[in-house]
Amino acid sequence: MNDKNILGIRNRTENWKTARTISKIISDKKCGKLASIIVGNHINHCKKYKNDDVLIELFWKGYRDYYYLEKEKSGIGEKEIIDKTYKICDREFGTLQDDINIHKGKLKIDIERNYIFNYKKDLFNNLRCTEIDVVLECDGYFLIGEAKDEESFGSNSNHILCHQLIRQFVMAKVVIECLGREIKIIPFIIVPDIVAAKNKGQVKLMQELGWLEEKNVLSWNMIDKIE
Repeated sequence: MNDKNILGIRNRTENWKTARTISKIISDKKCGKLASIIVGNHINHCKKYKNDDVLIELFWKGYRDYYYLEKEKSGIGEKEIIDKTYKICDREFGTLQDDINIHKGKLKIDIERNYIFNYKKDLFNNLRCTEIDVVLECDGYFLIGEAKDEESFGSNSNHILCHQLIRQFVMAKVVIECLGREIKIIPFIIVPDIVAAKNKGQVKLMQELGWLEEKNVLSWNMIDKIE
């Protein structure tokens, strides 16, 4: 790939770095190897996936696209989707605010708003705008990846789901539950500095909740070296 920069200015956006790096994985037919690493880090036994065993997409807005799919296919309205989403969040993540409050890293939250699912329309809009950088599907597993370079993990107290990594996991779970699929979510992260990332509050919480395996905090260098 040409390493020259347009107008001599380096494009610092993470989406550009993600697109360049992962598109090479796709063009080199290494999606199966990437999936094997991530799934293998999460469970004790993992088969070696072939490239054709794996579906991969970038910059995935699954909840938004699920909503439009249902609206076109069955004419389901916004209210029905909002109510369905609320029930799933209340059932699957009803204790999430308490879990975060007792987290030793003490992520900052507004207890009157953050992770309060009764704000149904705000929750709907929050999930509809949520994007996951890299997603892979293979053999009963759904791998969701957030890629960071110079920026940190996002946090916005105006959102119901105010922490980026947690919001992405919740969004993926809601979509899977809406579809009635039995598929396990495996998060992973790509960062320049693994040690620094592991000390971030969101990463620590994801591990404490049992959602993220420590080995699935990956570096860009590790991705580049996949053979």
